[in-house]
Amino acid sequence: MPDDLVQVALRALHSCQDSRMVGNTRYACACGAVFFVSDCGDVIEEGRCHSCGAAIGGLDYVARGNEKLDDQPSEGDISGLHEQGYVVHAPNRIKSEAARRMTPATYRALHFLVHSCMLAPWVLASSHPPAEPSMSEILEHLRADWACMQFALGCAPAGFFMDLASRILSPAVTAVSYTFRLQHGVLASLHDRASWEEYCSNVI
Repeated sequence: MPDDLVQVALRALHSCQDSRMVGNTRYACACGAVFFVSDCGDVIEEGRCHSCGAAIGGLDYVARGNEKLDDQPSEGDISGLHEQGYVVHAPNRIKSEAARRMTPATYRALHFLVHSCMLAPWVLASSHPPAEPSMSEILEHLRADWACMQFALGCAPAGFFMDLASRILSPAVTAVSYTFRLQHGVLASLHDRASWEEYCSNVI
């Protein structure tokens, strides 16, 4: 299974470019949809968002609410999209944000639960907080996830997160998760990660 659909798209773009091209740069429309700019990565030309139809690119791309996601053009891979462990990243409130084959709702729900667990070192006096992310960064991630889930659900997501946590921590789910850990150990491969994410998506 592909480690990330964005990675697959970038590799495909890079494979069909000639030697004069130096890579592709990601930008995001105000609606959150991602688009690519080839070669130098500067958005000179204007276009239309494939998702919302709004004008994108051009010299006034910032005024249009577009955001440049990469500092430098990538040549087929973006570091961080398939790394193991926690990859430090900036909080955002892009409502269509997702990863791999997870839906935006699944991505935000798991993202919220993971960062909720990461607050433990600050809550438990005996634990040692990590150098990064900081507590303020974690809280900003949680606020962003909360806002996106509230938009997706049309109401405060407190009940949703409580129900999701109870389902994941139920005896049946805990037994499955325990068996998975015994058989596979840490999620050390792309296949293991994909299987776990698919399982969580079904629960959600």
